[in-house]
Amino acid sequence: MTGIEPLEMGHLEAEVVLDRNERAPAEARSFLTARVPHWRRLGDAVLAVSELVTNAVEHAHSGPVRVRLEAIDHIVRVEVASRRGAHPVVIPSDPPPPAEMRGRGLAIVREVADRMGVVAEDETTVWFEMEG
Repeated sequence: MTGIEPLEMGHLEAEVVLDRNERAPAEARSFLTARVPHWRRLGDAVLAVSELVTNAVEHAHSGPVRVRLEAIDHIVRVEVASRRGAHPVVIPSDPPPPAEMRGRGLAIVREVADRMGVVAEDETTVWFEMEG
C-alpha cells in the first residue's frame, strides 16, 4: 500500500480504557493510529480524539476514560466516555474570542468531524463521525 488510502475494512470495533492522567491523550492517539494507520482522515481523527480525551481528563470527576472506535465501511465513529463532570458538555456554535485562553477543543472537533454529539447519562460520552 502506498500513500494514504481511504478506509476499506468492512467492520472494525475496538476499545481502550485509559487512566485519567496527562498521558491519556497520547495513548488515545496511539490507539487510533494503530487501528486505522493508512486512513486518509487519520490526522483529523487523531486531533479530534486528542481534544476529547484532554477534555475528559480535565473535566471528569474521577475514574478512567474510555475510548471506543467503530469503523463500518468508510465511516469511522469515535466515542470518548468519562464520569460526568460538574458542568454539562455543550458543543459551541462559534469558537471563543481570540483573546480567550481556553475553550477551543469542541469547536475544533466540530470543524474537522462530519458529525458530533453528546450523550449524558451515567457517564458523558462525546462522539464524532468522519467519512472517508
